[in-house]
Amino acid sequence: MSSKFKRSKKLVNSGLQLRLIGAFGGLAAMACMFQVYLVHSTLMPVISASDGPPDTAELYGVLISNVVLTFAVLFPLMLVVGILITHRVAGPIYRFEQHLGAIARGENPGVCRIRKGDELQGLCDSINAAMHNLVTQTDASETDEDRQAA
Repeated sequence: MSSKFKRSKKLVNSGLQLRLIGAFGGLAAMACMFQVYLVHSTLMPVISASDGPPDTAELYGVLISNVVLTFAVLFPLMLVVGILITHRVAGPIYRFEQHLGAIARGENPGVCRIRKGDELQGLCDSINAAMHNLVTQTDASETDEDRQAA
């Protein structure tokens, strides 16, 4: 791709992007803290119980069980949080597609509405403003044609 078309602004919708980054960054921080707690609580008894260096096989088993437990606890949590967070973006996009599809079929779907907590409220407002402007222009054009016909 030519440098002429490279995006210079990395945060094109900084509010949305920073909220998503913060949510997934918070999940990553929680995962790290969980792993530190798990490693400390499972390895310290093994290390303190041995007279010399701990048995490598025992340490390996503890580490494998920690990874499995971490995955078993955090994967479902991250899946649920990911679905909840992305639903606030994917839901409005789906609604916009339905709304614009109705317009393309010649229907009048009315005002575009999305849920209060959803992202992309500004895009919904822009769609409504564009539709209002289009309807106003169409009405003015029809009025001019009626005058010319009479």
